[in-house]
Amino acid sequence: MASTIIVGSILSLFIAKDLSKSNRRKLFHIIAVSAFIPALNRNFQMLVFAFNCNICVFIWAEVFRQSFRKDAISSFIDLWFKKFVDKREKYFVTSHLQLLLGCAMPATLSFIVLDGANPDGIFRAWSASGIIILGVGDSMAAIIGKTFGSKRWRKESHKTAEGSFAGAIATCVTFYILTKLNMIEF
Repeated sequence: MASTIIVGSILSLFIAKDLSKSNRRKLFHIIAVSAFIPALNRNFQMLVFAFNCNICVFIWAEVFRQSFRKDAISSFIDLWFKKFVDKREKYFVTSHLQLLLGCAMPATLSFIVLDGANPDGIFRAWSASGIIILGVGDSMAAIIGKTFGSKRWRKESHKTAEGSFAGAIATCVTFYILTKLNMIEF
């Protein structure tokens, strides 16, 4: 898991400069899926621990960035964050935290409900649901919606019916593939 995140982060530094902000964000979704799904089956307790440690690091980084606006380290963090934010985040940058919370919450809740035991059956599928829905479904919805979307859900929204449909199909197909690979079971 650590090697996937390290290699993915290094690659993202070189690839991300040539991508739009939206595609840069989707690159991190792909890194999350490729790092977290294998770890779900190999070392579930460590995955939950890593999720929650990273949530703390992201919160700390945002608090540090906001508290020490003129500091060199804070400026570096601010510069790095701004490569991935869009116009919806004006003051507080929370999209990275929302992605991680969305991926981590089902796994963390399974850990709590199962009292730290490895999830089997439906709990394994539930534990993977945040990772799959955000990492695969949301990415596919954004890509297809931006590329082919024409029917907006609301006039002021950027969400399209085509994107939503693509996200739902991609999520279902991913669950099906992972079931066939015996990585999750229902």
